[in-house]
Amino acid sequence: RKYLKINIPSLKQSADISFDPNSNLQNLSGQMKLKVFETIAQLNFEGRDSFIISNSYIRNKFLNSKINGKIYFKNEFNFDLNLNINQINLRKLLIYYPIIQKGGISKKINGKINIDAKNIDSILGKIRDLKTVLSFENGDIRIDNLSAKLPENSNFKSNLLISSEDKTPKLKFSINFFTKEANKFLRKFGIYDAGDNQFSLFSEGDIN
Repeated sequence: RKYLKINIPSLKQSADISFDPNSNLQNLSGQMKLKVFETIAQLNFEGRDSFIISNSYIRNKFLNSKINGKIYFKNEFNFDLNLNINQINLRKLLIYYPIIQKGGISKKINGKINIDAKNIDSILGKIRDLKTVLSFENGDIRIDNLSAKLPENSNFKSNLLISSEDKTPKLKFSINFFTKEANKFLRKFGIYDAGDNQFSLFSEGDIN
């Protein structure tokens, strides 16, 4: 078994790679333990120009998730990954890693992440069965087919496009919301008389 260790203390980054005994230049396989700032990942990999990631995980103080899929290095870097999230603090994650910010996402980051989260703690309460596809395309971020079950018999669906043309963030969105317990749900926003108990909302538009 062969090992490769990389440590960059000034950037708080390190990588510890253990290659399988049958690994060779035509087919690399093994396990990589990666630390980037406050995020730790353990990736079991196999491949050469493209790598299959299996039985792996990624963790930080906001996120604990299983991860698998493919990462491509030939021609251009790309990825097609699956995140099966065990635990996430969505509010703190978005504050710490803001998606919408001046300058946007690098155009060199391209790929998609299929996200599946059974339980998420939020200011609204428990969010369940969240599913979506997060795509990075030449500096744009797409959130497609987002669906989730919210508290008080409520459901939420949405599509979002975050683009940074001329380095100015723009958001295009569509939102579909329905609740069977409008009074209970809207009470969280300081609305105490919502009329009929069932309530639905559809909205779409652009935000600059």
